[in-house]
Amino acid sequence: MPLPAGNYLSPCETIEPPHAGASRARGPFLLRFVTFTAALLSLSCNEVVLVRWATTVYGDGSLQRRLEVTARDPNAAAPAGAAWIEDDLKLHVADPNSWSHIEHSPGLLLAEGFFQSVAAVPRTLAHSTDTGLHPDRMKTSLHVQDLVVIRRWDYRETYGDPFGSEDIESSMDALTEMARRFLHEGIRSEFGEGVHPMPADGFLATELRPLVSDLLAAGMLSPLDPRPLDADSVPWRAVLTRRGIPCAKGEDPMDPEPAIAALLGWSRRRLAVKLSTPRRAIHPEDLSFLSEDGAARIVDRLWGDRETLETMIGARLEAIQGYYSSAAIPGFTFESNVELPGLVVRTNGTPDGGSILWLFRGEDLRQGDRAMEATSVVVDDAKLRDLGARREFDPASLLRLLDILETRDADGRLASLLARAVAGGGLSLLKSAPLKRPGEKAEPEAPGVWREELVRLLDPNVSTTSP
Repeated sequence: MPLPAGNYLSPCETIEPPHAGASRARGPFLLRFVTFTAALLSLSCNEVVLVRWATTVYGDGSLQRRLEVTARDPNAAAPAGAAWIEDDLKLHVADPNSWSHIEHSPGLLLAEGFFQSVAAVPRTLAHSTDTGLHPDRMKTSLHVQDLVVIRRWDYRETYGDPFGSEDIESSMDALTEMARRFLHEGIRSEFGEGVHPMPADGFLATELRPLVSDLLAAGMLSPLDPRPLDADSVPWRAVLTRRGIPCAKGEDPMDPEPAIAALLGWSRRRLAVKLSTPRRAIHPEDLSFLSEDGAARIVDRLWGDRETLETMIGARLEAIQGYYSSAAIPGFTFESNVELPGLVVRTNGTPDGGSILWLFRGEDLRQGDRAMEATSVVVDDAKLRDLGARREFDPASLLRLLDILETRDADGRLASLLARAVAGGGLSLLKSAPLKRPGEKAEPEAPGVWREELVRLLDPNVSTTSP
């Protein structure tokens, strides 16, 4: 969140672009820092990275996973050195100690491991930035439900940016607190006890923070759209327009620098209104602590120097922006392949032989986590043999069987009767034993209908195609 530090431009003024002598820009150092950060976001790397992981789930719930990261440089040349992916692209295997084998070669990073349970499966990538090592967020779950003669396997994996909603909120909180400290110190140094600083808190909480959140959500610090846009089509400019904060359009309508200048100027004017009282009117020009020199003195008192503050702000902006919302990163493509026991009956992926495939891009993660889901069904051959039932099912019959035991048998009556039939009595017990429970006068009607269909599906002497 921009601190209201001054020497502001009027809403329709422009400032020099960063490449045209940023040191001469008329805004304060913080404005130059924020606009320089935005300028960095317009840079792009042409390295291409393909991240593949293949997972095999075994019948006992253990898993085998192979992670393969391949990359090429912008010229499609063979990278020099086995550690090029780590040294140049700053990509690392997350949780390296969790893998049984890791291999490095030019343009290739490979990791393999066997895991006794889904809880032991590690994440894939971690990214090295100026603020440390940040693993992609990844959560894998596997649930097995026993439906007497079949088992349902539910696999779910989510993949997301290293910085999630909690990181964004905590960073916004931290920037808001930094702005609060700055304003309180500036107001005290400017007016002494004559002006109470508390109204500045209301301005930050009810006006500035919601506005900045809307601008960030509209992509103000996100990569520039490669499509040619006029100024009226830029989403974050529309946010300013709705708030009555017009700004210069400049040579490039996607350049956020004039908009940030307008935002800072608006902040100064709104702050002056908030601090004014019936006895004393505060004007924007009265806030001299927002000048370049005045702001620098306050920063030195609170944080020691500008560099320390800029480092703190940079770390918070990194979390707010997100790794995959930065254009100054390689182009990522992700492929996940999962093989489950049994027959896959539901998935949001693409069937790929006996497995499921998902594909997404790094830019897709800007909209939130990617979820990969699949459900398979395993027939319990031993129980079907004990029951005297058929032991092979076509996909349609298996889906009908799953539907009855999973969805239609809401109160578990059929499952309970089926378990008794498996334990002793066979299909004859399943056909004839009462479904009513002790104290009930009559059998429930609906479960009787589903029992008839269940018997037809299981009876080897009855065609499964019969109605």
